[in-house]
This record gives sequence, C-alpha cells and structure tokens, in this order.
Amino acid sequence: MIVKWLDFSDLHFEYTNVDTVNIRDNLLSTISDKELDADFILMCGDFFYQGKTDESRIKACGDYIHKIISSAGCDKSSVYMTPGNHDLVRSNERNHLLSYYTNINYETGKKKTEVEHELDANAFKNLNNGSPDSFLGYAKLYKKITGKVFKGNHECIEKDSYRILNINTSILAGSAYDEGNLSVYCGPLLEECKKIKNDDKINIAFMHHGVEFLKKTERRKFEQLMESHYIDIVFSGHSHDIGIRTYDHTGNRMRQFTCGGPLKDGYNKPSFYYCIYDSDTHELKCYLYTYNDEIQDWNLANTERAFKDGKCSFILPRFQKKSKYFDTTRDRELDGRKNLQDDYLKQFGIVAALPLKEFIRKRNVMIQNAKGNIILAGQSLENAFDIREDNESIVNSIKHNKNIKNIDIFLTDPIMFDSATEVEVGDTPISRIGTTMHTILYDIYKELEKDQSINIYFIPLVQLDHMVFVDDLLLLRHTLLWTNDSHYKATPLICKRIDKNSTLDRIIVNSAMYNVYAEYINRLKTDSMVIEIKQYGNSAKNETKAKKSHREWRERLYYLRKSKKLKGQIIMHKLYRSQLISDLHSTWDPRFRSFSAEINWGDEGESGFFNPDKLDGKIDSPDKLYDASNLLNDDTQKILLPYIKETEHLLNGMVKRYDKCGEAHIFPSLDVGFPNNILRLAGGFATGMLVVWKSGTPLVPVDTTVNVCSSSYYEFDESALKGRKVSDFFNQKIIQNIINKGSVKEGLAFSFNTGNHFILLSKSRNTGHYFLVLHSSAKQYKDTYLGLYPKPHNWYSNLIKTYQEKGSDRYIHYLKDDEALRFISIARSLNEQNRDIHNWFASEIFGDIKPIQQKTYHHYGMPTDYSIAIGTYVVDERDVVPIFSREGYPIFLFRPSSNMWSIVLEGKTKYIIPHGWGQELRYDYFAKQIQKEDFKNGKLSIKNGKFVLSNSQHGYYEKKFDIDYSARFNKKQVGVRDLYKTDKFDGKNIFGDTPYIKGTIEEILDPVALFSSDTEGAVKYYVSGEEN
Repeated sequence: MIVKWLDFSDLHFEYTNVDTVNIRDNLLSTISDKELDADFILMCGDFFYQGKTDESRIKACGDYIHKIISSAGCDKSSVYMTPGNHDLVRSNERNHLLSYYTNINYETGKKKTEVEHELDANAFKNLNNGSPDSFLGYAKLYKKITGKVFKGNHECIEKDSYRILNINTSILAGSAYDEGNLSVYCGPLLEECKKIKNDDKINIAFMHHGVEFLKKTERRKFEQLMESHYIDIVFSGHSHDIGIRTYDHTGNRMRQFTCGGPLKDGYNKPSFYYCIYDSDTHELKCYLYTYNDEIQDWNLANTERAFKDGKCSFILPRFQKKSKYFDTTRDRELDGRKNLQDDYLKQFGIVAALPLKEFIRKRNVMIQNAKGNIILAGQSLENAFDIREDNESIVNSIKHNKNIKNIDIFLTDPIMFDSATEVEVGDTPISRIGTTMHTILYDIYKELEKDQSINIYFIPLVQLDHMVFVDDLLLLRHTLLWTNDSHYKATPLICKRIDKNSTLDRIIVNSAMYNVYAEYINRLKTDSMVIEIKQYGNSAKNETKAKKSHREWRERLYYLRKSKKLKGQIIMHKLYRSQLISDLHSTWDPRFRSFSAEINWGDEGESGFFNPDKLDGKIDSPDKLYDASNLLNDDTQKILLPYIKETEHLLNGMVKRYDKCGEAHIFPSLDVGFPNNILRLAGGFATGMLVVWKSGTPLVPVDTTVNVCSSSYYEFDESALKGRKVSDFFNQKIIQNIINKGSVKEGLAFSFNTGNHFILLSKSRNTGHYFLVLHSSAKQYKDTYLGLYPKPHNWYSNLIKTYQEKGSDRYIHYLKDDEALRFISIARSLNEQNRDIHNWFASEIFGDIKPIQQKTYHHYGMPTDYSIAIGTYVVDERDVVPIFSREGYPIFLFRPSSNMWSIVLEGKTKYIIPHGWGQELRYDYFAKQIQKEDFKNGKLSIKNGKFVLSNSQHGYYEKKFDIDYSARFNKKQVGVRDLYKTDKFDGKNIFGDTPYIKGTIEEILDPVALFSSDTEGAVKYYVSGEEN
C-alpha cells in the first residue's frame, strides 16, 4: 500500500507582504499542478505570530489551510495540527503557571532551586485551562479545520495504514526562555506511546519544536522513547530552517525532518515536504520543495546535500534487518502478485492508468478521430470546453470533426449549488457550468450541421465522474468530491468495453468498468426529461442564480431555433434529484449505488403500492375501490366514483408529462362523498380519498385544497373532576375565555365553531371514562395570503400550471419545482402545529387534570411529500382513530385489522380509514327534475367553465354551478349521511355490511356536551341536568 502526505510548518499568517502572498499562492498551484495528492497533512505549528489571533486572522488562516487541503485532495479529517509557541497568548498569568513546572523566574530568566513538578495529566489541564486565553485563538482555528475540540494533550491517532503521534511541545512555551527549557517527557506521552505497535504501519511523530529545544537532560530520554515505541520518523518546525537531524542516542539512527514556512522574512527558508511510503517495501521517499526567489516558483530542492535531486529515500530502520528477505523472497512474491493483478485488470477492462497530461492528450485524439456518437460527462467540463486554444480544450476537436453525429453531454445541475438569490461573483461551481454552456450556445452551435446534434443532460449529483465514451473505449477520472478548487480527483484510467458474449465469467463481464459506467450513464439518460423550450413562461421573479442561468440558456436556445441560426439540434434534458430517490433508487442495479453515494438510500420511497384484502379477498385490486357496492353503495358514490376515476387518469397524465416513469393513484375512502367546496370537486377531488403520486419532478395538485384537519382525544377518569358538575368544567364561558386567551396572548387561531368542527365532551360506554374530543383545522393557513387554499391573489396564485387533455374540459391545477417544494414544506409542518394547538387547548381546559392517554390523528393534509389525504385517516395497524358520525350520535374509536386491504407509503403498510360518514348529494333537492331510480346515473363534468351535474335517463337535466373560490354547495344540496336512518347500528360494524373496512371498535363514546357551529357559540348538553 502507498501512503502519501505533506508536511508544513510556520505559516505565520501575520505576514502579508507581497513576497509572502506570492509564495503562498504559488504553493497552492504547485500542489495542484504537480499533483501532490495526499492521504493526510501534517502541520507543525506557528499558524499565527506572537499570539495575534483575532477573528480576521483565524478566518484568513483557516481559509488558506482549506485551500491547501483542497489542492492536495485530502479530507479535513485527515489534517493533523499541533500548536507552536506563536499560537498562544503570552501573559503574566501564564508565566506564573509555567514557573511552577519549569522553576524559571520569567522576570529575570534565572532558574529557581526548587524541585520541578512533573507534567502529569493535571499539568496539561492547568496549562490549557488555567490561563483560558492562552490557546483560545488556536483552538478556534483547530475546530474550524478539524471539526474537533482542541484539548492540548499528546495524542496517538491510528488509521488503516499509518499512526500519527501528535506531541505538543508548546505546553511549556510562551516566553523568551523556551529554548533548552521545554519538556514533553512525561506520563501522558508515555501512555500515548504505548498505543503504538510494531507492525507494517508507518509510525510518524510530529511536533513544533525539534528535540534540540528540549531540556538537555531530556533529549536522550525522548529519542530513546521514540525508538523503543517504534516511531519511524519525526517532523518538526520552529527553526524556519531546512534540516535532517539524526537522533544519536538511538540504535537505528532515527531521523527528524525540519522545514521552514511559506513566507518571506530575514531568515526563513520557504520549504515543505512531500512524502511517499510503500508498505510493501518499507521504503520512504521524502521530497523537499523549496521556493526559488529568482523564478518565483516552488521546485524540488537541488542545493541541499541530504536531498539528492530533491529526494531523500531509505528503508525504514525498523525494517532494515529484514532487508535480505525483502530483496529476494518478498520481491518474487510482489512480482507474482503484480502479474496476477495485471491479469485481473485486463479482465475487468482496465487498460492503463494515465498521467493527467497523457489523459488530456488521449482525450483530444479520441475526439478528433471519433465517428457517430460520443459521450462526455463531468461536473462542469469547464476546462474541456474552454474556448482558449490550450491543450485541455476539446472545442476545436468537436467543431472540426463532422463525423461526430451526436454528443451526449452530462453536467451537474447548477441547482445543486443554489442556496440564495444573491448574485455570485468570481469562480464558482455555477459559473464553471456556465462557461461550458456559453461555449456550446455561443460558439459550437455555429459549426453544427443538419445531421449533427448535442444533447445536454443536467444531473442532480455533485459526484459526477469525468467520462469520455468513444467507440469501445472509456476515459475515466473518478471524482470523490468537487470543491471550489476542483482538485479532489483520482488517477485517470482508460478502460475498454467487454463484449456481452465474452467467454469470461458473467460476474467479470457485468462488473467491467466500461460496461457498468455505460449502463449507469444510459440510465441517467433514459430517465431524464426533455426541457420545454418556449418563448414565454420562464419567470425571472425571485429567481436564484441557478434558475437565472437555466432561464438564460432556454431563452438563448429559443432564439437560436427561432432565428434559424441553429442548423443542427441542441436539446436540453433534466433529471430531478427526487427522481433518484423515488424511482431510480428502488429499481437501479446495486452496482450503481456507489456512483450516487451522496444520496441517502434510506430515502427511497414507494408510493401507491396496493396490498389486497387478506380475509375474503373481495378487495383484491385498486379497481375494486371504484365499485360502489364495495363501499357504501349509495347514489352519491355511484355518481362520484367514475368522475374520480377520470381525475386519476388526468393526474397520471400530468405526472408523466414530467416523469415518464411516474404514476399517480387515487384511493377512495369508504365514506367518499361530496365536499362543501365546489372548487375542490370541479378540480377533480371529492372528500374521502387519498391522492398519491410518484414523480422525479416536485409536483402538487392544488385543487385538493390542502390544509390540515386533526382529530384529538384525551381520556380522563370521572374522579378527576373532584365532584364538579360537567357544566362547571365544560361551559361556554370557559371555552370562550380559552379561545380569547389563545388568540390575544398566544397568537393562535381556532376553528372549533366553523364548518363541521367541534369540541365535544363524551363518555365511554365501556369504562365510564370521559373523553375530550377536539376536531379542527389550521385556520391560519386556509383563507390567507400565505395559506395553501388556492385563493385568488395568494402567494402562489400566479404560479399555478394547468394540465388538460385534448378534447376535454377537465383539468388538473398544480404547482411545480420550487413552488411545489415550498407548498409541501408548509403542508407537512402544519401537522405538528395543529397537534400543538389541540394540546394547548386541552391543557387549558384540564388545568391540573392529567389525561390517561392523548392521541392526535390527521385526516386532512400531507402524510408524505407525495400524498394528500382529503377527509380520511392514513394510519398504522396499532392506531386507534375516532370515526365521527352526525351531531348527537356516538363517536367510535376504531383500530384497523391487518386483514384489511392496505397500501405502502415510504415502505410502511398503511390503512385508509374514514373519519366520518361523509356527505351525500340530497335527492330531495333534485326530486322535481329526476326520478329516484335515475338519480344514481347522474354524471359530473366541466362544461364552458362551469361544474355540471347532468342526467339523461328520461329527458335531459343539467344543473350548473359556478367554479369560484367562494362557491359552496348549500345544505339543501349536500348533507351528512345518516347511516342508521333505516338500519340501526348492529354493535359490530359501524358502516354495515361492507367488505371495505375491517377492524375492531375499541370504544364507543356517547356525547355529553358539545361546542360547535351548530350550537351557535353556546354549549349543548346531552345529559339531563348538566346544563344547569
């Protein structure tokens, strides 16, 4: 195994002279250009100067270190830092503490005669925390870089291929008398050293001060401590000089490497190390880079005698006794292993690993000679599509090769980097993608012939590998991360296609690099949607940077097509991130999952999957829910169900407009009936249904009139009333006072006395316990500008889109993209809000009464991001929900049975349970025009902007209704069903003989006292004597 690292010291970010700034900038480009990629980075202290650690310096230093990390392709968790003497604030308070351990009088510099105190664990605690400001600035920088809390202790860190011993030599630093008086030889260091093992891992120690700055009496002990605990090499800084110091008191002649800092002062030697360790041969190569003032650039040092051609290489002394073994048996073993590895690489289609420059050259040659179709993929492809005529650009190769007939270009969607409406400036991920798009739409398009095309795919993945497919070859550069500096990239590979008919093992064929990546990119392509290019409809209002870019690209493409300047074809496609979660993830080959590791695979969602009835099998498919005989089988449902089925068809078409793999379902609830709201029904949605869809594009149908409506119940024992009458506990004055308090003092809005909402005190037939039952919606998000109802002139009214099919007046109104996401976010948040309102209200009524149990269930709202419940519960098997009936009738607490049919939402089995009896269309209103036996044959439709109920059984009758936000069916036209009008409750099934619902009635709650719109602000008592 190869392990690589960089070693730096003494950044001293106080220095800002021109030479220093230039040295630092060139250091970043050197690391990047020379591809000095590292597994980890050592930083040996003195990040600041003289303890000057204000916030601006911390930020500047932190930002620069992050650039080093980025240039080296390293993760910040693999950056190891130790403080220097300039990283702490010097003070009299600290000197007083130091004196206790060093016996130095810091005013005179003279040694005292007292016995020195040992640096034990308490010493580290005292010196780090006893003078709180000492390491405060450094601690902030340490947290900014590593994400960890600085403790100041010595520490051994073990990784898979190496160990790091971080030695804090600055624990006793901070004065003019540091040299020769520092100490690290102590119990805490010994405890950390004991963690180091004598195995094949390289063991590295690093510190700010070299051993020469320790007490003379301690240097020998320290060197021997390092050797006896298997340390292989030590790195240090502080001196601002370059050097290799050999530990003379060790038997293996251990080396200590020291370097200067990246700055210009009177004596510093700008330098750093780049080290490569081979764990198979145990050879360590340390490359010394120094800064040349004359050419103003970093290069391998050629003036240091210990570094021949800038390199010092050796077998680690710990392994030198085994060198003969490695020279013979081990080498033969390695040669055999290498041959075996080569065979495997060829089988999997990996032809070679290429240096970057060769990769770029090969890419150009392949494109120059390509015929037919080619594929280019990458996060931005900025360098490839740079219009400058440099060796990285492929622009001219594309423009001049007329044998290329189609180019598929895959780019990271700039939406992935969009977080604000502010205009970004400078070199940003969005600007880089913009560079590529500008080259295509303003330069390359001119050269396209009629038989040539470019398809551009915007992919919602930051981790998008750079791929070039030409014929049977793939140029591949795997990208683990993409930062502002774009340096987190692996070694380029060239791979070949393995024929499906190859005689090789099927596993090898299916796992070959070319084959897997080709399938992966084809899947991205297949599931992307074509972006519609039109003159209008691209709003610039409140658009973010990425949206602005998308709009400008569409407008440019529209212009090119309209003006006939574009001879060939340019087509833009988009794959939505949510589609990766909701669709691709549930069906993709597991081999592809590593390609999109940034997606949470736990988010994959299943929507609308149907599980049949387990008992009698009468509900064995979703279509059976549209047979009225399986529901309540009344005339209302016979009229409604065909209309709702057509809504499902339209909704499915709307979803597939944006996602051809998408789908939509509507599951009628048992009590499906007429809403009061004509707008909802005209839009296709009744009360008593679950609407579910699956789409990569964020969508939401708005005529569902989403809000949240909740049912809560709170059980308590009669003894909790402490002898009070019900009317003393539950009366108009108490309720009104609570409503006023909530409205005035808490800013809450209540809807208990509107519509069919209520506050009910009821009593269990089984236990005699009281139940407080609350039923209301989130009033604050209904008829307001910021609400979710499709009210004219609300926040989304001018963003509503319409889907219609040719020849039909039926429609689906919906929101898309960010507006849909905002809508969904608000809707999902209302569930908790309404539950909290109910709980607050109940607590005000109860006072010191503690409920035995309390439950809240929502029957309106969005159970998931892609489903809407309209007047129905969507619950688990263990849930016990209240089913309402009519005013004055009992409430039933019902638990569904696992034998009942069900659906799957987000991987969980759910049951659709009605929240009441629903509303029927009242025949009496239509009796003069329609015969009773013909009423069930009525038809609902939209004609000329009106909602129409028609009947043509005996003559033709038509009733038209205005489709308006405020339009409502009146009480003569619709009303709550009376299920027990002819057949009384049998004590078993609330809804009579229907195969739809299965479960048990856990409680029957009889009404005791009611507050609702029907009681007109008063409280109605059902038990004689309670009203007094």
